[in-house]
Amino acid sequence: MDTSAASLVAREEALARMEARVAIRNQAAVMLEAKVAVAHKAALELQKLAQDGVEDARRTYEETAQEKRDIHTLTRNLDDKRNAERGGIDNEWQRVQAEWAKIEVERTRVMDQMRKVLSKSLQFV
Repeated sequence: MDTSAASLVAREEALARMEARVAIRNQAAVMLEAKVAVAHKAALELQKLAQDGVEDARRTYEETAQEKRDIHTLTRNLDDKRNAERGGIDNEWQRVQAEWAKIEVERTRVMDQMRKVLSKSLQFV
């Protein structure tokens, strides 16, 4: 009986050790589940931050693209205005040159008449 009692005690001790191991493994599993939950929460937060970053980058890109279009439009309008003013100045300069040419023609005609008159006057002297 001693052997079977010793065997029974040994089995109970082995069972107790196995139950202790199971308890330790269960504790480890609970701790691992907690760590997984924390990691999952952190991953969700990182995903949210990444989405926010992508949205910010998209907004910034769109704002920059709009500013670029605005600058292009303003530059084109300024160039158009400058060309119109330059065209107006060129037209005015051409008008002034044409007027000056008329004055030169008239001055030449008057000078020719004065020469003729002086020439006739000197003939009588």
